[in-house]
Amino acid sequence: MKSEQRRVAAGMGFLRMQQNKFGRCHHYLEARRGQRLQRETVEDALVASHFWYVMGEASQASNANQFDAADAKYREALSMRPRSPEALNGLAGLLLKQQQYAGAALLYEQLVKVAPNSTDGWRGLFLCYARDNRNDKALAVEARIPAPVKSR
Repeated sequence: MKSEQRRVAAGMGFLRMQQNKFGRCHHYLEARRGQRLQRETVEDALVASHFWYVMGEASQASNANQFDAADAKYREALSMRPRSPEALNGLAGLLLKQQQYAGAALLYEQLVKVAPNSTDGWRGLFLCYARDNRNDKALAVEARIPAPVKSR
């Protein structure tokens, strides 16, 4: 592929990434991968597009009540980015939906450590304990919620 074609492919890849079309993004960026110029930028974009593509698949599977597939995809996303608030929240929400409160609480605990102002994290953590009839833990969580999160 000629240099100009590779630059166009990279541009299309970044455009597809901005449009949240991660499957097509990957295709265009892959064409640019071997070129020395801006290699690191292209590699970072490939990794990011793959992460968001997997997150999209996880979300679709969760919405379709395909819990095993969603679980596998969220865990795949977490293997790529172990501290991702989005992946932690997605998997925790899936476990909460399946009434797996203890597992969901562990993930929400990680989420509020990574993103202390996450409304979803604190709400999910509180709900896990409350729905699991662990009211003492739920009240302890409520007391730990940062003021900016409480006001939201």
